[in-house]
Amino acid sequence: MKAPDLRGPIVRKAVRPKVTTEGVEAKGYKAENTAPQGKPQAGKWVWLAGEGHATLFRKEVTVKRVPKQALAYLSADNAYRLWINGVLVARGPADIGMDYHRVPTGKYFYDTVDIAPYLKPGVNTVAAEVFFTKLIGWEGSRGQGGFFLDAPGITTTDATWQAAPCKHWVKKSNWHYEAAAEPDGWRESGFDASGWSAATLIPDLWQPFVPSQIPARMEVMYPSLPPNPRPAGGQAGIILFSPPSDGGRGGGQPQRIRWDRVLPAYLSFVIKGGKGATLTIEPNEPNAPGHHRMATATLAGGIQTFELPFMDSFSVVNLSAKNVTEPLEILDIRASFVSQPVAYRGSFACSDPALTRLWSVCRWATQICLQTHHLDSPHHQEPISDPGDYLIASLVNYAAFFQPALTVQDSRKYAWILEQCKNQNFHTSYALLWLQMVLDYWDHTGEDSLVRELAPQIHSLLDTFTGYIGKNGLISEAPNYMFMDWVDIAGFPGHHPPAVIGQGYMTAFFYRALADGIRVAELMRDAARVQAFTRTRTELLAAFERELWVPEKGLYRDGKPFQTHVKPGQWLPADKEIETFTAHLQFLAALYDLAPKERQAAIVEKAITAANFTCQPYFMHFVFAALAHTGLFEKYAPEQLKRWKIIEDTQSLREMWDRGDLSHSWGGTPLYQLTTEVLGVRPTSPGFATFTVTPKPMELSWAKGVVPTPHGEIRVEWRKQGSQLTLVLTVPKGCQATVTLPGSEKATIFGPGVGKLLA
Repeated sequence: MKAPDLRGPIVRKAVRPKVTTEGVEAKGYKAENTAPQGKPQAGKWVWLAGEGHATLFRKEVTVKRVPKQALAYLSADNAYRLWINGVLVARGPADIGMDYHRVPTGKYFYDTVDIAPYLKPGVNTVAAEVFFTKLIGWEGSRGQGGFFLDAPGITTTDATWQAAPCKHWVKKSNWHYEAAAEPDGWRESGFDASGWSAATLIPDLWQPFVPSQIPARMEVMYPSLPPNPRPAGGQAGIILFSPPSDGGRGGGQPQRIRWDRVLPAYLSFVIKGGKGATLTIEPNEPNAPGHHRMATATLAGGIQTFELPFMDSFSVVNLSAKNVTEPLEILDIRASFVSQPVAYRGSFACSDPALTRLWSVCRWATQICLQTHHLDSPHHQEPISDPGDYLIASLVNYAAFFQPALTVQDSRKYAWILEQCKNQNFHTSYALLWLQMVLDYWDHTGEDSLVRELAPQIHSLLDTFTGYIGKNGLISEAPNYMFMDWVDIAGFPGHHPPAVIGQGYMTAFFYRALADGIRVAELMRDAARVQAFTRTRTELLAAFERELWVPEKGLYRDGKPFQTHVKPGQWLPADKEIETFTAHLQFLAALYDLAPKERQAAIVEKAITAANFTCQPYFMHFVFAALAHTGLFEKYAPEQLKRWKIIEDTQSLREMWDRGDLSHSWGGTPLYQLTTEVLGVRPTSPGFATFTVTPKPMELSWAKGVVPTPHGEIRVEWRKQGSQLTLVLTVPKGCQATVTLPGSEKATIFGPGVGKLLA
């Protein structure tokens, strides 16, 4: 019988992802019902007494008849990999999240996995590799290693499970695999575990224990570029490293494996020979110095199979070896791509091939960050503290995939963190963008249950920010003003500017947040809060104009010095006597109607044409919104969209214009702009029950695309011939569209079906 392949990708019958020229999609996939199915009944948390790094667990169980479904509830602190009969079936748990201050959510997740497809009649071996040592560095933890499994009717973790220390994975400066230290066959039936210990029952520190409600990630093997290493299975591999002819200890020439784009993936290997040699594995996004997560492996000879325990982002892997005294053959190198399961439901194409391609690249930039929480990038894998990033990623998700489960779960997790830290989170401004993200979910899906659920945290957050209003009527008493943008402002970092720079932009975000709060209060029929938020908005508007407008400049100053009573600290530089006029504030003043209507276009034009215009890709999301709000999108957006440069080796974008990683989700905003502004489709009531189509042709002669909604697909195609524009629109059942063509003030109403309009 052929031995099972111990590596990923994990195969799920419900999701069949395919690698295409566009990326990776599970064509036809629709969002799964992620409501909790049952709950744990009898499982116990176990560990190995005295172990502080990682533990191996195993249990042989007899199954008389394989059921149609066998739900297993799984968790670990920090991470687990689960095999059944030598087949990898799950990784987890779903990230519970924490703030940069390492404030946890206060809850802990368990995953729900149907293990029936992996069982067989008779003896089955369930095995797990559980890491307490953090794989990346930001995983949530209760400070105690632990493993939990409850599969009612099959098995549950208890003292009858066998355990042994994991000695083959060692964390030094990097992760190291010691092949000779891994027990041969420990994941399969018949293994002699007589030297193993009984698992240790430990106190349950992981309450409240709540179900993760996102689907399991889809996985697929993503092929490397030629020359491909040949697959395992007896064929001769590529001899990458040979011993020196003089009998010394060498390693041969370093080897390089490349993929056609940057991937979020687990790397795995099948290696023959090389006993005593050390293989160095250096994955990186571009082929450049500075490998992010190097790993090493000391080989034991024979056939050796292993998969790195962490997911990384890379388009290239450099391999080198030392101490080679016998041939070292790489039989198989595999990249198991992972992301949330998605189908490419949305689309966009136009007469400019560069914009058409940019839309697709932005889709990829977003998809690779949809993991068990929104990542800023799979390169950094930061904690769940960046809802400014996730706001953009969620909007791109609606337009490209319409798979909102991750937005729901991360919105909840961030609310739990706000509760734990009493709204004193690391990125102060991002909490207000979390509120935008929650309201965007309502607008795009039509579901108000999440808004109702999180209303208490929303109201608490707004109350906290109300307390930051200072003597000048602006947000001058905030603990810090993170995060504005990756720019330098008068010698200060825009990452965490002083109050003299941060007052205006933080006030603008709060002014918008209060409008969102009014919507929430109206939904909850809380008239007192509607009145209070309305009053605060009125007072902020007056203070913003009084304190910040400088008529002779025709711009708003960012703030006034020495207005705050908050002491300077690591993330709050001390004020000094300066007056600055960032483009960022002008865009927000116009976008959120803090500036009078008659003034908005002028300040936006001044900002975007200024010689020192410096907004980075993240803040360009708000720049585009301000351009659209002031009627300047067609005039200035084409040139700004050209700033996004696709890196050909990775088919991706830079985090910032000239530096940063090549896998950052916030760079995806052009996709959202092309869908909402060039196609012109926006919801005007929750769930697209009503929506507008107001195309902005820019310099294009045609554009077409699909916008997914809860009711079905909106299809738009428009073409220009001379001064005439023809638009064809498909409206889903249950929806109504209001169409306004360029140069016309006349709006036309379309009901369900296909309609055509000329102007």
